[in-house]
Amino acid sequence: MSSRPVFPRFTWIAVFLAAASAVWAGPRPIELAVDATDAPRGIFHSRLVIPAAPGTLTLAYPKWVQGEHAPTGPVQQVAGFTVSAGGKVLPWRRDPLDMFLVRVEVPAGADAVEVALDYLSPPETFGGGYGETPNATPHLAIVDWHDLLVYPLGPSAEETTVRATLRLPAGWGWKLVYGAIADVVVGSPAWDAGLGPGMKIAAVNGRKWAPEVLTQEVQAARQSKAPIEIAAEHGDVLRTFRVSYHDEGKRYPHLERDTARPDLLSVILAARKR
Repeated sequence: MSSRPVFPRFTWIAVFLAAASAVWAGPRPIELAVDATDAPRGIFHSRLVIPAAPGTLTLAYPKWVQGEHAPTGPVQQVAGFTVSAGGKVLPWRRDPLDMFLVRVEVPAGADAVEVALDYLSPPETFGGGYGETPNATPHLAIVDWHDLLVYPLGPSAEETTVRATLRLPAGWGWKLVYGAIADVVVGSPAWDAGLGPGMKIAAVNGRKWAPEVLTQEVQAARQSKAPIEIAAEHGDVLRTFRVSYHDEGKRYPHLERDTARPDLLSVILAARKR
């Protein structure tokens, strides 16, 4: 698939938080642009333009997520969080009682703030909740919108409109939107198997479709020569497609020590120990 922006259907999630209201100027939509071109490295870039009025603005990261039974929004996986207005970076402070909230002072004359954040997919599973399992491999990504945004505290979900775009890596074989195949690259394993846009995945290797099921079966295919069996609906017809796909495994970036430069980190850590 191409790396041009696409406009997927956006479903807002209900979030239950008790805190003070924010200064928020509606009804302009929040603009959300997700750049997943680094998804093969486990990195998702997110940029938002949030309408706001001068004064104190409280931004919230999703804390309660549909399907979870605890406040487990993966805020620990968020990095590079910045807020700006009119090209000027604004200082922000985290709420002392709720780590999912940040407050920022919107300057006079501004009608919106720009938020940038990166979501870092865990390289390995370390739990069973959202944000505790990998979101991506070199050729597969699960884009959970609630991982990639903040929103102004105060207005209800019904009052909040979001216009979202998603950019995917070039050359990926297919694009799924809630289990529906939106695009297939010519010559890819999915194309060779006969899958095409408009089909909806019903099962993967005999297991009912779910994003985590597809991830598990794709990872398991690395150890098997058998094709992945995709049961897909097209209108009132259900067919099984055999996709010959055996990815070589996940690849993630890592840091290596540059021995030609001073080891400043050890110096800093040594000072903290004294």
